[in-house]
Amino acid sequence: MTLDVADIELEATLAKRRYRFAAYFIDVTLFGIVYMAVSYYAWYTLLPFTPAARADPTWLERVHSYLNTYADDPLWPVQLAMDIIFGLYFYLSHVLWGQTLGKWVCHIKVVSHGGLLPTTKRVGMRAALFPYLGTVPYIGIPFYFVDTLWIFRDSRRRCLHDVLTGTIVIDIRSRVSRSTGSRIFANIAVFLIGFTVILATATLIILRLWHWLSPADFAW
Repeated sequence: MTLDVADIELEATLAKRRYRFAAYFIDVTLFGIVYMAVSYYAWYTLLPFTPAARADPTWLERVHSYLNTYADDPLWPVQLAMDIIFGLYFYLSHVLWGQTLGKWVCHIKVVSHGGLLPTTKRVGMRAALFPYLGTVPYIGIPFYFVDTLWIFRDSRRRCLHDVLTGTIVIDIRSRVSRSTGSRIFANIAVFLIGFTVILATATLIILRLWHWLSPADFAW
C-alpha cells in the first residue's frame, strides 16, 4: 500500500505511546469509579438477599476466576451490562469525535488514512475488538495483552485493533485552536451529561429487572 501526501503528514504526527496509555488510564479510571459505585450498590443491596448468598456466608471473600470473571460472580448481569456500556462509550465517542474523554485530555485522536474520522463500520469493528473482545471469557485476557503489546512492535505505534481496522492515533495538539478547544469542551460536557443519564437509567433498569426476575428473594 502506498501513502498519499495526507498519510505522510499523519506519519509525522503519530501519537506517542505514553499519551495513548495515559488516555486509556483516564478513561478506565473514570469508568472504574462509576463501575465500583454500581457494584457496591448491587453487592450490598441485592446480593445479600439472593439464595446463593444465604447458602454461602463467605460470598464477599470469594476470588473470581482470572480468565472468566463472570463464572463466580452472582451479579454477573450487572458486570456484563457495565462492560456493554463501557464498549458503547468507546464506540459513540469515536464515531462522534474520534476521541474519548481521555484522548481529548491528551490531545490525541483516532483517524483513518487521510486524516478523516473513521467510518461507523471501522469504529464498530474497533469497538468489537477493543474493548468487547477483551471481556470475553478465556480468550479476552490473552487477546488484551497481545493487543496492547502490539504497539511496541508496530512502526506506526498501532495496537492490534488499529492494525485490523485500518486506523491510527495521531497527536493533534498543534491543530487545536482556542475556539476548537471550546467547541470540544462543550461537546464533551454534553456527552458526559447524556452518558450519565443513560448510565443511571440503564443501571436502574438492570437492578429492577433483577428484582423482577426473583421478587420473592428480595426484601424490598
